[in-house]
Amino acid sequence: MPVPHDGRFTISVIDPKRGKINIRIYNILGILVCEWMNIEVNGIVERRVDLQPAPDGIYSVVFEIGNQRTTRKILITR
Repeated sequence: MPVPHDGRFTISVIDPKRGKINIRIYNILGILVCEWMNIEVNGIVERRVDLQPAPDGIYSVVFEIGNQRTTRKILITR
């Protein structure tokens, strides 16, 4: 189930290994809304996100660490 938000939220990634992570957010049409590339990870990474200007809907948050890819859904509703 998507997690409901008003468009403002914090992304937290915990990874005990050193490395780099890419974070991308896509709208329901698959259009890239924002991204952070090659973020250094040394335990925890946090990014504040403000999608309040974006329309209500379901968005995908995609995390890539090395060869691993994980997707989480959020629901922007006001």
